[in-house]
Amino acid sequence: MKRILLVTSLLSLLVIASGCSPISRNLQQKAEQAPIFEQVSADPLRYAGEIVIWGGYILENRAGQDQSRLTVLQAPLGFYEEPKSRETSKGRFIALADRYLDPEVYSKDLPLTIGGEIADFTLSLDGESDGSYPVLQVREIHVWNDPYEDRYYQRYPYGPYGPYDHWNWPGYRHFNDPFHPYRYR
Repeated sequence: MKRILLVTSLLSLLVIASGCSPISRNLQQKAEQAPIFEQVSADPLRYAGEIVIWGGYILENRAGQDQSRLTVLQAPLGFYEEPKSRETSKGRFIALADRYLDPEVYSKDLPLTIGGEIADFTLSLDGESDGSYPVLQVREIHVWNDPYEDRYYQRYPYGPYGPYDHWNWPGYRHFNDPFHPYRYR
């Protein structure tokens, strides 16, 4: 009996822990020993070819037919790999995607998480002659449109009160409630 309980507990823990990130498990495993953003921004060419998972807020989207270029304000990632506050940013980076990223979907100020490979070159922003920013070749990208969409309501479909609202609590006397839809007459 204890063995069945242990196996069931471990399987349920595995299922719960596996749904916490919008980036695939394969890419997460490759990015386990990844350098942090501050290290890469100090010397981007040194870390070329490394797989990283970064997040931030879109500043600009230049979408082309075959390639899109996102300028992103970096932000540290939270538990679900969602970007935290802009005030904790350590700089900017440029994300290059080998596909069209619609500017209506990937619009300014949206938070996103990107998994990709650090490129062996740097780019500067328009109007800057001396700036060089790390470039990330996008493998996976996730936009956080609604803060409740991806985290809360998938795990708690009933809301904060569970499956019982105030109508269905055990011991609740429905026949005394004049507003109950099924009160006894």
